[in-house]
Amino acid sequence: MAAHARISFDPAELAAFKFEATHGRPYAARVSGALALQLSYNYAMRLDFWPVLDELDFLENRRQTSKTKPATRLTAPPLTGFWHKHYWSPRHLMHNLGDNWCLNRSPCGNAKFDALINELVQGYAGDPGRAVADFAHRFVVEGFERRAGRTCIRRREARLTGDWIIFKFHEGERFYLALATHDEGEHPKSLYERLARECAAEFPFLFVSGLG
Repeated sequence: MAAHARISFDPAELAAFKFEATHGRPYAARVSGALALQLSYNYAMRLDFWPVLDELDFLENRRQTSKTKPATRLTAPPLTGFWHKHYWSPRHLMHNLGDNWCLNRSPCGNAKFDALINELVQGYAGDPGRAVADFAHRFVVEGFERRAGRTCIRRREARLTGDWIIFKFHEGERFYLALATHDEGEHPKSLYERLARECAAEFPFLFVSGLG
């Protein structure tokens, strides 16, 4: 079996790498080397780089708006004490539309989507072409705008969801550890072990309890 490649930095090299990976952000020292690697890969592959950086800037009060719902503290052991902030990119569009129209795991079932279909069937009886066109607009455009908080009357804050930025507070400052998927969040023990494996040597003060 081939050995895994290993990368090593001295402290100055690591600091320079993190500064480069965050495009010179002043909080670069509080970004883990593991997250810097993820950011560098995403930038090179034209993946989720700017959406992540936008949310980091928002958390650091360098940006006034966020596209996603507020950061929340994780409560499932051993992640207790860690926080997560969603970031959104176009690849999360269908998941957000599913949330808006109650097509994902939701206590309302398909009621909202069924109501839309019934409304279109009754409103465009005998004109299926217009019904299909209106459905496409309302399902995608209206659904996204409502999810993003642009047309929602009762709740105007952004509600977009996506994947996670994991961070933790220490002495009043946020330390940013890694990106994680929703699926990883379903397995808190495995996610914690990954965070510890990738970040504990660099930020041991975030893992002193052994319980996050």
